[in-house]
Amino acid sequence: MSYVIESLKLEFNQTIAIRVLAKNKLGQGQYSQIVESVRVRTVPTIMQPVNRGDQTTETQIEVNWLALSSEAEIGNSPILSYQLVWDKATGTANIVASNTMQLTKLLIGLTLGQDYKFKVCARNIYGCGPYSQTVIIRASSIPDTMNIV
Repeated sequence: MSYVIESLKLEFNQTIAIRVLAKNKLGQGQYSQIVESVRVRTVPTIMQPVNRGDQTTETQIEVNWLALSSEAEIGNSPILSYQLVWDKATGTANIVASNTMQLTKLLIGLTLGQDYKFKVCARNIYGCGPYSQTVIIRASSIPDTMNIV
């Protein structure tokens, strides 16, 4: 049996204590002892922008990102995976890494001098958090600066 209360205004990390009672046509019983005490949980926070990896060349880009770790960052729920999205400057985002706990991705067979846009998000049991800011990385051997858009 479950019951959902929709009118509560709960805040992240707030502790909730739960008690129950039973009712039937003869009346109601006494409240139970506290059955469970839980903290309010949520989706992860926004990720930091991705970084250009050392293996980036004229035809490949290595992208890496930092894991979320604090209870506040992960929404009080373990991170299940990260999702990396890229755009070849066409305006169409494509998922290149999904359901992964890896913190790096190497994309090969890219076009020399082409700019690629990347962003990443973290997912826990409550869903995906917001995507990081988009970073533009150019496929090139000479280190190029990253632009946050």
